[in-house]
Amino acid sequence: MKRLTTCMRILMVIYLTVVFVLCFGKFTPGNPSQFRLWNIPPDKVVHFLMFLPYPILAFYAFGGRALPRRRRILAIAGIFVSGVLIALATESIQRLIPYRSGEGADLAADTLGLLLSSLILTPVVCLRD
Repeated sequence: MKRLTTCMRILMVIYLTVVFVLCFGKFTPGNPSQFRLWNIPPDKVVHFLMFLPYPILAFYAFGGRALPRRRRILAIAGIFVSGVLIALATESIQRLIPYRSGEGADLAADTLGLLLSSLILTPVVCLRD
């Protein structure tokens, strides 16, 4: 269990580093993709996928499995809220950076990724021991 927690903490650091590079990096615009998934712009799909792993990584990185079953749901709720706060912070900071733009639709996509992952994680960690 300790080895799993250590590995998940390392993955969490790598994950957060990648998220912050993607959120704050300066990328040269290429050809905008015409591909749309269910008429959703590609950047919204990226935002959704970018925040999807956060609840799972955070739960295991901070020892959520060691909690009593009843407290695991509270831990997942707290992780969801912390993920939304991180997404809100990244979008707010992007508004201050000249080469980036913070958008409400990006925050919505981030939040949906966090919500889906949290909803998947809840029965997995609360129904089995």
